[in-house]
Amino acid sequence: MADRPILFSGAMVRALLNGSKTQTRRTIKMPEWATHVAYDAFHGWRFNSLDHSEPLLLRIDEGDRLWVRESLKIESTDQGVRYPTYAADGAKLWPLSEWTRERNAVPSIHMPRWASRLTLTVTDVRVERLQDCSAADAIAEGIRGNGFEGWVDYSEGDKPCDFLVDPRQSYRTLWNSINGPGAWEANPWVAAYTFTVQRRNIDQLSGTK
Repeated sequence: MADRPILFSGAMVRALLNGSKTQTRRTIKMPEWATHVAYDAFHGWRFNSLDHSEPLLLRIDEGDRLWVRESLKIESTDQGVRYPTYAADGAKLWPLSEWTRERNAVPSIHMPRWASRLTLTVTDVRVERLQDCSAADAIAEGIRGNGFEGWVDYSEGDKPCDFLVDPRQSYRTLWNSINGPGAWEANPWVAAYTFTVQRRNIDQLSGTK
């Protein structure tokens, strides 16, 4: 078991907070000749074709704990007192006494471990093509929707512009909004991680400070 950081956009942080996101997919590098990926109890994950078989090393394994990195921004009171908040929902960041930076915003890549408020425990890992994502998987990725119009079209990023009937199509627009135009159509190999979510700092869970 390992502790690792993981980045999420504001929309996906909100999905983690409301309990709708229990999966995430991350691209992995595969050789062009790879045609199949399987899990071998002795060798672990392996990719192969008719003429090759090589080990596939994944950065994240089942049982790992992931501490979520998200963007921060600085707000000010009417008296000019500056305090940090989580950009995804505006919640105040505690403990305030540990905040000494002068920047008005901190991108997720620079969030310190002590500031993380969400911890994910990986319960399942699959290796597959991106478009193998099922409708249930797409919903588990945290896409938004309602019972009347369908699922959000994320073509305009974090500002939904329409609704789609198929959850896989909604997830396609989300993937492209995060990874760039044509990213879904490229159908890359991905590691699909299923996890549980705890709304606590990882070091609070482990009993360390």
